[in-house]
Amino acid sequence: MPVFNWLEQVKSILPADWQNKTGKGVKIAVLDTGFDLSHPSLAHHDLDGHKFNTGLPGDAKLRGGMDDLRDRYLNKGHGTTGISLLAGKSTTDGVQGIAPDVELFLIKTAKTFAEAGNVSDLYRFIDFFEGLQLAKDLKVDFVVTSFTFDETQINRFEITKGEADLVLNALAESKIPVLAAMQDYEKEGSFQHLSGKFFPSWHGQVINASYVPKPLDDRFEFLKDDPGIHFFVENLSGQGCFIREQIKEVGPSNSLSVYVMAGILALSFEALGPENSPRSRAAVRKLFEQHFPKSNTAGKTGLRVLQGNPILV
Repeated sequence: MPVFNWLEQVKSILPADWQNKTGKGVKIAVLDTGFDLSHPSLAHHDLDGHKFNTGLPGDAKLRGGMDDLRDRYLNKGHGTTGISLLAGKSTTDGVQGIAPDVELFLIKTAKTFAEAGNVSDLYRFIDFFEGLQLAKDLKVDFVVTSFTFDETQINRFEITKGEADLVLNALAESKIPVLAAMQDYEKEGSFQHLSGKFFPSWHGQVINASYVPKPLDDRFEFLKDDPGIHFFVENLSGQGCFIREQIKEVGPSNSLSVYVMAGILALSFEALGPENSPRSRAAVRKLFEQHFPKSNTAGKTGLRVLQGNPILV
């Protein structure tokens, strides 16, 4: 199987000085279901001190090995696929990600069915919450996640909405942007509804990404006065890594959108250099406003990627 190169899928929309970058020197914390690093395209991310599992007890969560990162989401994986889009590396066959040379700090914040014992404990907010705290301590350039939690899931662990937001406030104060997924539009029916319902996307300092199944229209009018950043991605698909060293088709989804945008953001950080990299959400917004053309719907915010043609909307 020939190499599937994700950079080639988005290269035409990138500024020229980003196109030859690989993400080198950029540190990213990824919070997801787990990561199968036995896949040849991901083996270069199997590094000591870069693997964590917040579901483990005590200090064990800080000494995660490959076995502790096992990814069994729906028996195919999720985090495994995501990081292959972002940072896979292959020269012969496999998956080449958008930014293969980024330094990934992999944080598993979900359990397998065998570990959890019941569905409600598969994705516990407390594990995710600790993962965000860990990301702050790691002093990464930015955080990536496609997990979302409603207030009921948060309150289950006697954590209030305000307390949950404190960890995002701390990341913002440390100038560590968070790139996260909005909830599924098709299930919820309105992005306006979504933007205020789920953690972490409800927080004003979070950069949101989402798959848009239909053309943008007046459903997005609420964004005109929204100071946040929202990346909307349409009709992008390709090949990705799955568990057990498999490579399969990856269709359009919120998760794909998050990891593709994470790769683009990593290239921008490298292009600007560590002294100029956008170390805040406001700086990220300014960066994309400078480098991508605006549409006729100026005043809205976000990046729309439609078959290789980006516009700020």
